[in-house]
Amino acid sequence: MLARIGELRLNEMLWNVLHDGAFTELHRDGGDLIVKIQIEYLLEKLLDKPIYLQIRLCKCSIFEYTPWDEEPISDLQKIQACEPEILSAESQLTNINMVCVSGMIRTSYAEPELILSTGSSITVNDLAKVAKEYWEEFAKRAQANRLQR
Repeated sequence: MLARIGELRLNEMLWNVLHDGAFTELHRDGGDLIVKIQIEYLLEKLLDKPIYLQIRLCKCSIFEYTPWDEEPISDLQKIQACEPEILSAESQLTNINMVCVSGMIRTSYAEPELILSTGSSITVNDLAKVAKEYWEEFAKRAQANRLQR
């Protein structure tokens, strides 16, 4: 049980790192779900400059999007057309719940595999380090701009 809690926390961290990322492609590959995320500000920080991040959600049993004040959508093409943009995520029991700009995503899967558009893989922890560096630089720029006023 503790191992599963740790996995959920890592998955929660993944989706929080992808703040402002948009789901641009979703399709099934057997029991897995393949999602493509556009998150330019984060990916441009990587050496090989990938244009998207592909995440294989292994053994994905749930993936549904509920636009605000509407019924849940589980049809992947309809979800893809909405291009949900991630704001934050939290783990709840066996699910990951993501707050998006225009609704909520609920998903459950065994583990994520992250592949950059260049073909190389990246770990959640490595992606988190890049995001931390980005947000620290962002805070410094914001502070400098406030001081110039």
